[in-house]
Amino acid sequence: LLVFNAFRPLRDYVNVIGDGNEEILNTSGFPLADLPTPIGGLATPGNVRNKTLEYPGQVEVICNRVEGATGYQIRHQPFLSAGPVTEAWVIVDPTSTTKQVVTGLLSATYYLFQMRAIGTGIPSTWSNASKGLAA
Repeated sequence: LLVFNAFRPLRDYVNVIGDGNEEILNTSGFPLADLPTPIGGLATPGNVRNKTLEYPGQVEVICNRVEGATGYQIRHQPFLSAGPVTEAWVIVDPTSTTKQVVTGLLSATYYLFQMRAIGTGIPSTWSNASKGLAA
């Protein structure tokens, strides 16, 4: 610990001068720490399902947890018997949980829901659509 503290000013100087340039830092004689590796894209959430709640205009949307995700985002659009409405998807603010309650929906209306994982990496693609009924 005493030696480590004695070399701290020199180590800090090398870090400032090297400015992340691995070639320059290798000439310092100090061992290099592992460089961070970027996280790739996140996996698409699976098993997206819905639960009709007893409160009007609400549906609970649930998915499986995705490794590396720090949050989940939902989008939805109305669904009629003839097929999806051509309206744009409505994106809901992300939360940190795999279970979210979507509010403000039209009662007695079917909706398509999709989820995606978000985090420090590239957001996942949207999941397969799941159909749910707003009470």
